[in-house]
Amino acid sequence: MVIVGLIIALLPAVICAVVLAAIRAWRPGCETCLRWAVPFAVAAGFVAAQTMIDGVPRVPPIEASGWFSIVTMVLAVLAIAIRPRVSSTVWGLVCLLAALAIVIVIVHPLVGEFWSWPEAIGWVIGMTAVAGSGAWLVDRRASPGPGAPAVLLIAATGVAVGLALCGSARYGQLAGAIASVMAPLILLGLIRRDTRLLDGAAWVAYLVLAMLVVAGVAYVDVPVFVGLLVAVAPLGMLAGDVPRLAPLAFWKRDSVRVVVTIAIVSLALAVAAAAATSSAPY
Repeated sequence: MVIVGLIIALLPAVICAVVLAAIRAWRPGCETCLRWAVPFAVAAGFVAAQTMIDGVPRVPPIEASGWFSIVTMVLAVLAIAIRPRVSSTVWGLVCLLAALAIVIVIVHPLVGEFWSWPEAIGWVIGMTAVAGSGAWLVDRRASPGPGAPAVLLIAATGVAVGLALCGSARYGQLAGAIASVMAPLILLGLIRRDTRLLDGAAWVAYLVLAMLVVAGVAYVDVPVFVGLLVAVAPLGMLAGDVPRLAPLAFWKRDSVRVVVTIAIVSLALAVAAAAATSSAPY
């Protein structure tokens, strides 16, 4: 089991590294390739990890987690094929609709069974607002160089640990796949400090994490406050955009991003640890 766990943890990073090596991402002039290769690597790494954990996705899915890989692949297609071809206003609408679709797909089995319709509408609106606005901000403000991948690695690790603490080691492993993918991108960011590596990929990664958080809140009793904190943790990358930090070296701005993200994640994990029950992992 330990060996399998290590393979699951490392496989997304290996897939990402192979994709980056295939396009020789360290060389100048491959920005166009990065726009499709990195979203593809994020999606492929996640799907590979879930396939190892849950097996090949069933169509149609029979439970909420069966949608994870399918949704991830659709998000990657949108980021690669649609995002570069539409205006920022249209893409903002796509962000909102994608978040709404994710929330409905994940929580719809609860409607009428555990949630009344008014309660369900409230949850859907609230979750969509947080996920949609967060995805839009992360997509617009993903910083060049290693900062954005570092922030998402920390945020994804926080989601993974938080889900595990709240009773779902399985969901936690899936969030860890996003963290794993970010490791090679941090190394690439140190080489290409002026390149926006997560152009479109930050959007995919954020919505995948949001999907896991929505599932955690809906099915694993993750406290809502914890869900909100880990949902906003990736926005720590905005901290480096404060005007007073503009004259500083890139590593100082990225350090601020990392510290703010760690602070948000630490608070979320403290709350999750306090609320953790003795129930067996899902």
